[in-house]
Amino acid sequence: MKKTIQARKNYQPLAEMASKLFFVLNDFNLINNMYQFSLESYKILFERNVVRIKDKTQAMNEPMPEKLNQIGELHKQEVYKYACRGLFEADKLLLSIQMAVALSKDIDKDEWNFFLRGSE
Repeated sequence: MKKTIQARKNYQPLAEMASKLFFVLNDFNLINNMYQFSLESYKILFERNVVRIKDKTQAMNEPMPEKLNQIGELHKQEVYKYACRGLFEADKLLLSIQMAVALSKDIDKDEWNFFLRGSE
């Protein structure tokens, strides 16, 4: 049981990052109804990225955290490229900002909520 819990903890940061990116894409339909990204296509993109890293590092004996970090970095790049194919040029900068904010660990959630609400 402890091994399972520890293994789950190893994958949790990657899962959180991937879910944040999906919800960034999903929220783009609020900007324009034309922007719709399905969960199924997102899962396929994620699986492709995992396979690409697995094939690339198959011969290497890299530690698990390093492989997960590589998957995360590749996934961020591929999500951006994937989404940009379907966005208007004016909305690509917004995608960059949304991804950066969603993935930022430095932003205090209380400060961010205050910024969004304004000084009421």
